[in-house]
Amino acid sequence: MQRLVREIPTLRQSGAFQLGGLRSLGVKEWFSEEQIEKRRKDIKDDMSKGYFDNFKKFRDSKGKIFDAPKEIIPASVANKFPLIQCLTPHGEMMEFPAGKRQDSKASLACVSFREGAKEMLMSWSRAFGSAYPDSAEASLFHISIVQHKMMSIWPFRSMLLGSAKNLDLGHPKPVTKLFHFGSGQSITESLDAENNLSAYAFLLDRSGLVRWRGSGMATNEEIEALVRCTDSLVKGK
Repeated sequence: MQRLVREIPTLRQSGAFQLGGLRSLGVKEWFSEEQIEKRRKDIKDDMSKGYFDNFKKFRDSKGKIFDAPKEIIPASVANKFPLIQCLTPHGEMMEFPAGKRQDSKASLACVSFREGAKEMLMSWSRAFGSAYPDSAEASLFHISIVQHKMMSIWPFRSMLLGSAKNLDLGHPKPVTKLFHFGSGQSITESLDAENNLSAYAFLLDRSGLVRWRGSGMATNEEIEALVRCTDSLVKGK
């Protein structure tokens, strides 16, 4: 048992992992010498190639991984938000974006990879919620990308989902909370969200196209641009 406790923190924090990880891999195989050694090597590679580089870039840019546009991105050149499989806090499977057309004319997807990015995520979320507290045409989503393999396994996954069920965000607008367990590569590559220490805000139109984006801690100027672009989508300008 002491050995297992020592090995648990060495699990790799990146790479695809199926929601049924415990069933697909098996407990004995998960804690086998071969798997333990593989995870040791993987986490060492991640730390040498990923975390410290991310930390330096995050520190130097203050979380601003890319510049937020001042105007709405034309649909003709906008990237599609990648389709990801998510779970709600109640354990229900949900795709995001949902279907070919979204229910709302504008949806703000606030994305984070780590709990430490919560303050940054909320800076976008609260401002958007305050601007559109009662609008059915402007939806708000919090998407947590959970890449740590151990958190994909019962009971850790259930504990994580359960903690979000009754979490009071003190928010002016209803928030749909979603969890994606596994790799966030599709988001990092297609949307330039390359640093998982930061938080991101993506404004989607009804077709799931990213018409505006922001990163790090929201500034007043960026919030004004976000509201401007959201109004354009909501009012059909």
